[in-house]
Amino acid sequence: KLITAGAQPEPGVVMGACETLNVDGLEFLAGIGAPLTDEHGDRLAPVAMLLEGYFRDPAAKHACLAFFENHGIEYPDIPLMAFHRGRLDLLNRHLQRDPALPARRFAYRDIYPLECGCHEDESLGLHGTPLDGTTLLHMAVDFDEAEIFAWLLEMGADPDAEAAIDAEGFGSHTPLFNAVVSQAYRSGRQRDGAMALRLLDAGAVRTKRASIRKAIRFIADESEHRYQNVTPGEYGTQFHASEWVNDTALGLVRTTGGEELV
Repeated sequence: KLITAGAQPEPGVVMGACETLNVDGLEFLAGIGAPLTDEHGDRLAPVAMLLEGYFRDPAAKHACLAFFENHGIEYPDIPLMAFHRGRLDLLNRHLQRDPALPARRFAYRDIYPLECGCHEDESLGLHGTPLDGTTLLHMAVDFDEAEIFAWLLEMGADPDAEAAIDAEGFGSHTPLFNAVVSQAYRSGRQRDGAMALRLLDAGAVRTKRASIRKAIRFIADESEHRYQNVTPGEYGTQFHASEWVNDTALGLVRTTGGEELV
């Protein structure tokens, strides 16, 4: 009734649908003539929300990104955009160009590209265990990309691939660490610990050690916490925000052959 009475949707109204990965909402808003921008008229801001946001629902995210592509947004031809879009066909094409793709480590800016509207502030890419300097397998865990996760293992991705180590000695965590603390779990996914179990079945080692520093935005404690020389089990047990810790995955990495690990 409001629309038929002459009401006009304001710029920025699509951002809520992007935050919740609601493609039906986007289709509805486009149908009533809503600007596909943020409140400032930025056409890439909705895409950045899809990439950097906290919610995990791969099928919905893929559909939202396809929606914006169908409305004129052009995505860069890079592996990480193929990843975000769930496009195994494009990932296979990148693999043909670069057979070492499963072993490559990607920087934060590769994961959240500026050309897609992502922010200069690197704290606004919301994820659990750090992703800067990690492989696609680490990322598949946090973004809950189960199909890509399985494909990577089929393509020979190392289940014990280590993240890059930064200038202060933090890093070297394997995908098991990401399975224990992830944004996917915080979003209500991977409750069965299936990715952790699959990594273990593929030979991932529970006793690998890494040093990790992590701050989480938009919670009561946004300060950086540091975990020195910890196993995945120690990391999950010590992590400062328990709601990010996948209890099922934690149980899996702490137990082997009936023996409890620390």
